[in-house]
Amino acid sequence: IILFPNPTNSELTIENIEFGTKEILIYNLLGEVVSYYSWNNPQSFIQLDVNTLAKGMYFIEVFSSTIGSTSSAVHRAKFVKG
Repeated sequence: IILFPNPTNSELTIENIEFGTKEILIYNLLGEVVSYYSWNNPQSFIQLDVNTLAKGMYFIEVFSSTIGSTSSAVHRAKFVKG
């Protein structure tokens, strides 16, 4: 996956994610889930509002499963909220 802009102040774009159902978890440095998103859309990107997050480094996990498939993919990355 590709995250940009990184660092970000308000909006984070995630590209190159599979089509189908997606779940996104954002963790702080303590490993606590600070944001959760779930949706089903036909696009290969999503824009997330990260305005409510405090400044710092975060880890993100994107879970994707293709419609009609029993397998899923997990992508991990990190970003900085400035």
